[in-house]
Amino acid sequence: MAKLPQGSDSRMICVFRGLMHAIACGTCATEPRLLRVLSNGIFECPDGHQLAPQEIDLDGSHVWAVIASGILGCVVDPARAVEALGEAVDDVGSGGKCPDPAYAVRAAFCGGFDAFADVVGVCRAGVA
Repeated sequence: MAKLPQGSDSRMICVFRGLMHAIACGTCATEPRLLRVLSNGIFECPDGHQLAPQEIDLDGSHVWAVIASGILGCVVDPARAVEALGEAVDDVGSGGKCPDPAYAVRAAFCGGFDAFADVVGVCRAGVA
């Protein structure tokens, strides 16, 4: 089974592509080749290596998606992305209670930006 996003399985690796991790074939020796969905629901790279949906085993904080072009990828779980965005907003509001409020607010904004990017990635991938 493929383990993502750590890429611990020899058949699969993750390649960052925009706001979604494209899942590439790890069997291809020269360069990672993206997996695309076939009409039967199986994923295949250009070299013919195949991956069945039941072989995709994500870490729980990610879900897999197929974008309009047919590329298989993974994004942050939508519930986790929205939760992280809410936590970042809360952190901005509580920044004044820290010894260095300016640093705390900057860190909260950075966390919020990352969470927002995850939410956008989820939306762009069509995952609800």
